[in-house]
Amino acid sequence: KNNEASDLDRRYKEEIAKADAALKAKDYATAKKYYLNAEALKPKELYPFDEVKEIDRLMAMQVVTKPDVKPTQEREKENLPVKEIVKEPLKELPIEAEERHETFKRERHVQELESGNYVIVGVFGSGTNAKNMAKKLVYTGFNANYGFGTEKSLWYVHIFNGDDINSARKERDKYRKHPLFKDAWLLTIQN
Repeated sequence: KNNEASDLDRRYKEEIAKADAALKAKDYATAKKYYLNAEALKPKELYPFDEVKEIDRLMAMQVVTKPDVKPTQEREKENLPVKEIVKEPLKELPIEAEERHETFKRERHVQELESGNYVIVGVFGSGTNAKNMAKKLVYTGFNANYGFGTEKSLWYVHIFNGDDINSARKERDKYRKHPLFKDAWLLTIQN
């Protein structure tokens, strides 16, 4: 057991060191990957969780403040007269391409989702994993919750629920602009 614990500590420290180095180099995606690896090794440690939260905040700020420009576009623009350089607007995701919308009837599980329309951002076979994701989203400032769907025996993490399907669609579209929720989809629970 002592060897297992020391091996776990070593692997955890290696992941943290790689994550810290990537974060210092502002390689947020790589840093996040290593922090999540460290968090999986030691779920009770707050440091990797806090760093992932900060990286998500920094990445969200990048999306808002930086236009989506590729290096070749930048080189082409250097030769254009100033009046022709235009910041491209953020591109809307085509809704038709990702119109995932599932519907099923409400059953009698203790933690069954109530009737309504939900914007789903995570699906899990484990209630603990769904709870952890919802808790992390709440911790980072989102109004998230989770519940069970008996029809598929899965746990669903949602960031919106309401009676009106059109309101749910608008919320889904709004959340899809955020990098964490680009795959958000709709779930309708009927009585």
